[in-house]
Amino acid sequence: MHGAPPRLPPVKQKARPHAAAPVTLQLGDQVIIGGQIFVVSPGLAPVGAGPAPPPPPPPPPNARIGGYKHGNRDWTTIAVRGENFWILGSGFGTPAGAAFGRVQIGGMEAVVKGWSDSEINLQIPDLAPGIVTAAVTLFWLASPTAAPLLLANGPPLALEAVPAPLPPAAIGLYATAVVDATGGRLSTVHPGQVVTVQGHGFGMAPGRVEVCHEPASVQAWTDTAIVIIVPSLTAGPCALLVRRPDGAYYESFAFQVAP
Repeated sequence: MHGAPPRLPPVKQKARPHAAAPVTLQLGDQVIIGGQIFVVSPGLAPVGAGPAPPPPPPPPPNARIGGYKHGNRDWTTIAVRGENFWILGSGFGTPAGAAFGRVQIGGMEAVVKGWSDSEINLQIPDLAPGIVTAAVTLFWLASPTAAPLLLANGPPLALEAVPAPLPPAAIGLYATAVVDATGGRLSTVHPGQVVTVQGHGFGMAPGRVEVCHEPASVQAWTDTAIVIIVPSLTAGPCALLVRRPDGAYYESFAFQVAP
């Protein structure tokens, strides 16, 4: 005689999870997808939002500062506080839309008057009197609220106070050429080379000559010619500065220094 079949325990059914309500994400929210944490950013559009905005324009590439010019449009490495000034080079970019560039000289903001891909016109800021050299830095901003991105660094500038009015004789101070012993005009010089600076208005009393801010040994001085020995310098473009004893000076890029 067979007994009654064993009774099986009742089967427990798992409750189905309730469907989650739609969630709207905001920029900066964190979400976990596949075990990884993601932060909602402009590249990942929030749920229910429209298309992601395009990324801001990058700073212009390969920016390079080639040199400076001052109020009379001569090449220079010396700046006067408050003077009209130009930065020459390439790859500065052209401001468009909300993107624009900024210039700092000696850590102070310069007033930019004009900006193109190869030239920036500005006004030298009124730096503290104790500052004698000032770094030149260019920045690029995608918008007025964007963080500034470094665009380029240029050679430092020597700062001078606004010069006193020159006596009438000083107005004619001007260097026209650098020549060798045979009178041949030079565009490149070598450290230790004896050269003659030709011009007019130098005066008869010997003054000071600098090549890239390094004093040159003066061998002879007249009103129209100065014989100097080129000091030891790093190769590259060099500025010539002729300063008379009364403080009047002439300065511009004059030649290249060879290795």
